Amino acid sequence: MIGFYISGSITLIVYLLQFIFAFLEMDKTRKAIKPFCLIGLMITVYFLGCRNILLFLALGFGLIGDIFLIFPKKKICFILGIVTFYINHIFYIVLFSQLLSYPIKPWIIIGLIVFGLLFPLLTYKLSSSISKDFALPGGIYFYALFIECLFATLLLMDSKSGYAIMILFGNIAFIISDTILSLTNFVIKVKRKDFYIMTTYLLAQTLISIGLTLMLIG
Repeated sequence: MIGFYISGSITLIVYLLQFIFAFLEMDKTRKAIKPFCLIGLMITVYFLGCRNILLFLALGFGLIGDIFLIFPKKKICFILGIVTFYINHIFYIVLFSQLLSYPIKPWIIIGLIVFGLLFPLLTYKLSSSISKDFALPGGIYFYALFIECLFATLLLMDSKSGYAIMILFGNIAFIISDTILSLTNFVIKVKRKDFYIMTTYLLAQTLISIGLTLMLIG
């Protein structure tokens, strides 16, 4: 556990530096530090005892998404960021489903997939008034967030575990973070927006990954 405490402490320091530079709006320094947050988190969950490849793939795609979103004003980087974070959430959903004590019925999966195709179309009119370029990919992405939160809720109801509560709160924090990101990029300008985005985002990734690790090794 010494490795866990050391890596956890270093990661916490990196988090705090990220928050400080985001609050001070020192953008270049904040962006330089940003990728090391998830790198530290991956090392920390490894020393905590996680050996599940799906969790590391989830965090790995989150890390790639972080790098793409260092350049949010570049359209291609923003879209690639959406895609990589979408994959990040898919891996989380798979992990949640694997931890359930019962199999998910095939008709439920088919229904979710069908609705997943319709959801962006249902929200297109509203979201296209904000940004036509990101209406469809944004709709698909937020649908993945919704399904992830649904599975986190099912996991909590099934396991009644404190770790599952961490995971659900992490998912809620993810939704808050991405909502702030979307609003501040396309609707309103907010001072210190990256402070609010990164605080909720890192809380989300930490709660989900630590909660999953404790459930997997428990």
